[in-house]
Amino acid sequence: MISLSDAVSVDDLDILTQKAFWINVYNVIVIKSVIENYPVESPLSISGFFDKKKHTVGMEKLTLNEIENDKIRSRFNDPRVHFVLVCAGLGCPPIINKAYLPEILDTQLEKQTRLALNDSKFIRLNERKNKVAVSEIFKWYLKDFATSQSELISYINSYRDEKIPTDYKLEYYPYDWKLNKI
Repeated sequence: MISLSDAVSVDDLDILTQKAFWINVYNVIVIKSVIENYPVESPLSISGFFDKKKHTVGMEKLTLNEIENDKIRSRFNDPRVHFVLVCAGLGCPPIINKAYLPEILDTQLEKQTRLALNDSKFIRLNERKNKVAVSEIFKWYLKDFATSQSELISYINSYRDEKIPTDYKLEYYPYDWKLNKI
C-alpha cells in the first residue's frame, strides 16, 4: 500500500517522463470526458469541456486548457505537442492507439508531426492558385511555431516530403469541431 507521503511528484521526474505523462493525461481525459457525455456532436457541445470542468490529476484540479497551456506548452516549448494532443474533433491530428513513452517520445513526436504535416487533409495545397490552407491550430498558436507567417511555412516544410513553395499565400481553414468518431 502506498501512502500519500510515498507519492512521487511529477515535477521530480525527468523532463521526458513529465512530458509523456502530461500528454497522456490530456488525451485520456479528453477520451474519458467524451465517453461520459456520449452521444455528443462535438466536444464543444459539452459545457466547459476545455475551460471550466476540473479534473483531478494527482493532488491538483485542472482544466484541459490548464493542462495544455500550463503543464505542457509553457513547460516544454515544443510545437510538436500540437500534433499529439487530441481534442476529439475532426480537426485534430489523429490519436495513436498507444501511450506516449519517455524512452521513445522524441520519435513518437517526430512521427506524428510528420504524419500531420504531410496529410493533404491537414495541409491543403492549391497549386493552381499558389495557396496553402493550414489548420487554425497554426493561427491560434503561431508563436509556438514561428514569429511570422513566412517562418511558419518554413517550419511546416521542415517536416514535409513535398515542400510548400515560399511564395504561396498562407490561409487558415476553419477548425472542424465535429466529434471524431473513428
